Amino acid sequence: MSTSNQDLQSPSDLAQSIKTHGYCVISCINADLVPGYRDDMMKEFAASPEFEPEFQVQLYSELISNKCDALESVIGGGFSALSLPSSFHNLSVRSIRKLAHPVIMAVLKHLAPSDDYNFEQVIDRLMIRPKSRKASAEAWHRDIAKKAMEDDIIFGGWINLDSELQYFSCVPGSQLDRTVASENGTGFAPITKSEHKQLKTKSKQVTVQPGGILVFNESLIHELKSMKHTNNVYRLFLGWRLTKYKTPLDPIIFEKLEKQGVITIKSNQIPALYPSTYVNYPKFHPLLRKLGLGYKKQLLRPKIINVTVNKETKQKKQEHFYIPDRHMKSLAEYNLPLYPAYSPTEMAMHVPQPF
Repeated sequence: MSTSNQDLQSPSDLAQSIKTHGYCVISCINADLVPGYRDDMMKEFAASPEFEPEFQVQLYSELISNKCDALESVIGGGFSALSLPSSFHNLSVRSIRKLAHPVIMAVLKHLAPSDDYNFEQVIDRLMIRPKSRKASAEAWHRDIAKKAMEDDIIFGGWINLDSELQYFSCVPGSQLDRTVASENGTGFAPITKSEHKQLKTKSKQVTVQPGGILVFNESLIHELKSMKHTNNVYRLFLGWRLTKYKTPLDPIIFEKLEKQGVITIKSNQIPALYPSTYVNYPKFHPLLRKLGLGYKKQLLRPKIINVTVNKETKQKKQEHFYIPDRHMKSLAEYNLPLYPAYSPTEMAMHVPQPF
């Protein structure tokens, strides 16, 4: 499948946009080729080794028809970034990471403060959000790579695998303004609420075209809007690091690639199959129960939750579930089929390397 990286701007121009505005959007895949990449993604995802064979057939049939019933039983939460181990390692996501690597490297080399900086691609999640769901809104914040070294420069972003535009709401230039107060956070730093009104007046909605890659400095102030969609939403999150060091952001990334496990993302969070609210609030228990429908029986674990049925008497009842681990293990640990081993070239992308 041929691709194009013909952008109206040069890598140095795009780097200047990141330096000045905090972000840029880079053309990576021709828009008319995006449906083919998305179909490959659907096939790979539906064939995930964690799923029962009959469910794999049902899931793919629904995905190509833009339905979402089966998809809803695979991942919990409105954000819907996938957290099953295969979603980090299937050949479709790996091919896109390989495709994006030199494209982004050519831009970010212009932002390296000195010749002793190295370039690392940081693995992130695949998102397939059912059209029936909306992500919960996240107020203005900055991202935080918890294990970054002092002189590191960290970037986030994603590639749009839809045939429709996607959007990113941010405050251009805010990566340069450290006077805006941030509260302490885990994985991201929320901006003090008193600043929100002023930030909104300065904000911009950035358009990410099909096949385009959004790249933004993680210090850029941005928000997540809760939006309705008429189609299932597809994107692959990506991350990058400029560093003087040779050790990857995740020191045990080689082990995770070898065993094909869930990847710890740059916020130092381990992606979860479902949010804790699914356990803590009975109204979400039907969604929790649904998660046991498509996965192979060997992955299901018994879980007992005590539910209060009478607040005055504090009477409780037990609800029994058979669901996968909230934080899933590797394909190797589950004795599931592995994808082809990572090549030395692939391994090298995820370790700091000289430009």
